[in-house]
Amino acid sequence: MVEIELADAVEAVRDELLAAAVRGAGSEIAFTVGPIELEFAVELKVDAKAKGGFKAWVVT
Repeated sequence: MVEIELADAVEAVRDELLAAAVRGAGSEIAFTVGPIELEFAVELKVDAKAKGGFKAWVVT
């Protein structure tokens, strides 16, 4: 299993939404982005380098 940090997963979704907006600029058909809800199952792991002492990893 590939480990993905929670912050990286959220950033990837944000980047994809921005990329979609750029690609659609000037198109005759436009979509409005409303509120977005994300649901992740996470696993917490102790990490001496993290400020809080742990990191959240996306499981699903």
